[in-house]
Amino acid sequence: MLSKSQIVEEISADVELSESLDTMLERAADTGNVPNDAAFEKAIKNLTKIVLASLTELAQREIAAGNDFTVPGIAAVRWVYTKPQAKGARWKAGDEVAGFGGLVSVKETDSPEVKPKVVIKAYATPTIRKPAPKSTDKAAQKAFLAKKVGKFIAERKG
Repeated sequence: MLSKSQIVEEISADVELSESLDTMLERAADTGNVPNDAAFEKAIKNLTKIVLASLTELAQREIAAGNDFTVPGIAAVRWVYTKPQAKGARWKAGDEVAGFGGLVSVKETDSPEVKPKVVIKAYATPTIRKPAPKSTDKAAQKAFLAKKVGKFIAERKG
């Protein structure tokens, strides 16, 4: 797994700053003039596309090599492996099993066989998840849905 500094090195090695952005920044530093907003924004968007394309390529290489990949402060992409279990490994026929809410049931058959499974999952980092209220806090959910962002999300997804 790559560290933050290794990620930055990989991206900076792949990214060549667009000459228009370099030229604009140099001209602004020399003359003290602010570059044209539209041209500057276009150059920034192009640079952003280059950086994201480079980051995507880096993530693909890391995942293909079997490593987890983290974009610091944004997301983590991880391999998740489910181990195989033989039939009857979790419970046998006639066993009493406590289910959801403490409800006890007697199993009529052995537990089914679980096959091994490999999946890639993406997780948002806590800084990205912070604006969302916890799903168990009903008051926070109601307050969030009353805000402008909550209304927008509910309208768009609902």
